[in-house]
Amino acid sequence: MTTLKLSSESPLEISSDAIAILLKKDFVLTASGQKLDTWTRKALSKQLRAEGFQVKSKNIALFYSGRKNAPRVFVTALPGQTSIEFELREAAYAVTRAASRRGVKRLTIAFDPADDAQTVAIGEGALLATYEYAGFKTQKNGQTRITSITVCSSEKNSKAARTATIFCDASFLVRDLVNEPPNTLNALKLAQTAQDIARKHGLKITIYGPDKLTKMGALAFLSVGKGSPVPGQMIHLTYEPEESPRAHVALVGKGITFDSGGLSLKSEKGMEHMKSDMSGAATVLACLRAAKELKLPVKVTGLMMAIENMPNSGANRPGDVIRSMNGKTIEITNTDAEGRLALADGLTFTQTLSPDFIIDIATLTGAQVVSLGRLIGAVMGNDRDFVNLIVEAGEKSGELFWPLPLYEPYREMIKSDIADIRNSSGIAEAPSIQAGLFLSEFVTSPRWVHLDIA
Repeated sequence: MTTLKLSSESPLEISSDAIAILLKKDFVLTASGQKLDTWTRKALSKQLRAEGFQVKSKNIALFYSGRKNAPRVFVTALPGQTSIEFELREAAYAVTRAASRRGVKRLTIAFDPADDAQTVAIGEGALLATYEYAGFKTQKNGQTRITSITVCSSEKNSKAARTATIFCDASFLVRDLVNEPPNTLNALKLAQTAQDIARKHGLKITIYGPDKLTKMGALAFLSVGKGSPVPGQMIHLTYEPEESPRAHVALVGKGITFDSGGLSLKSEKGMEHMKSDMSGAATVLACLRAAKELKLPVKVTGLMMAIENMPNSGANRPGDVIRSMNGKTIEITNTDAEGRLALADGLTFTQTLSPDFIIDIATLTGAQVVSLGRLIGAVMGNDRDFVNLIVEAGEKSGELFWPLPLYEPYREMIKSDIADIRNSSGIAEAPSIQAGLFLSEFVTSPRWVHLDIA
C-alpha cells in the first residue's frame, strides 16, 4: 500500500530516493526545480537543453544529482495545452510510473501547485500510477513498489492528501471489480459487495430480486437475464448528508456482469473483455462510497442494474416484444443491445425518487469508441447546461467527455412497426445517438445526462 502525504518543506530537505520536478512550456522550471537547478550549478537545465528535451506530455528525463538524499531527479513537462489540473495529473502519473520502474521506493513530487485542486490532481495522478491487480496470480510480482509519495505543497492544503486518496480508492474499487473474472463476480456477488460496503460506510441499501422486480414491472431489465441461471439484482444505495442537502443527484449504472450478446452472439474476440460491461454499476458504487467519505453536501442515490446476458432456450429472441416499467413496449431486434433495456427500467424507477439531476453511466455502444476513441466518452442529455457541466468536470478530473446531439429526426430509426419502440434499428448511422434517444424515451426529468463510457 502506497501512502500519500503533503509537506511544506523544501524538496531538498525531504528524505527520499528521488525528486520529480516540472518544466513548463517556455522551458522554465517551476520554483522547486529552479532551487534544485541552482544547487547543481545549472547543470540540470544545461543537460536538458543539451539533450534536446521537448516539453511534451509524459516526456521524462532522468538526472543524477550526486546528492546523498534524493540522488535521482525526474523532470517531466507541463505543455500547457489543456487544463492545468489535467496536465498535473498526467505528469504525476507518468513520473511515478517511471520512478517505480527504476526501483524508487520513496518519491518526492515538487510541482509547486497553486491551490487545493492542483494538489489533489498531483496526488491523484501519482497514486493512480501505483495500481496493480493480482487477484488470482499464484506468484507475486517481484518488482519494487513505491511505498511513499510526498507532494510538496503548502500547509493550507492539508486535506488534499485525504481527498486524493479517496478519489483513488474509488478508482481502484472500480478497477478491481472490472478486473474480477465473471465466474466469481456475478450479479449476486456484486450485490453482496455493495451490501458489505454499505454496512461499513453507513450507506442505506435495498436490493431488489426477481420477485420484487416482477411486481414493480421491471420486465425490460429482467428480460436481459432470462438466459442466465444467476438472477438479476437491482441494487439501490443512498447517501444523505447530515445537514439538509443542497441537491439530490441520482446515478444509474449499467451492470452487465458478462455480456455474451445473448442469442445475437458476439464474436469470440468481441466477447473476450465483456466482463467489463458492469463498469457503470461499479462506478456508481464507488461514487456512493466516496460521497460518504467526502461528506458531500448533496444527497446521492445510486442504482446498480446487475444482470448477465447469456444465450439459452429461455433467453430473449430477436422479434420478442417486452413491456418496460413505464408501460412502453419494446421490440427486441438485437439481444446484444441489452444494456439499454436494463437502463430503461433503472431510469424509470429513479424518477420515482424525485432527484434534481440524473446521470446514467454505461459501456453502451462500441460506436462511441469509433467516434471518439478510447480516451474520450460521449455525453448526451436533455439540458445543455448540464451537459456542459459534465464536459467541464471531465476536463478537470481527467475523464474527458464530448457532447453528442440527441437529434430528433434520428428518433425515426428506433420506431417499431409492432411496438412503441425497438431496441436496435440495424441502421449503421449514429448508433450511439440512437441509443441515447432510446434512453430518452424513459426520461421525464428535466435534467438528465447519459454517459457512454464504452
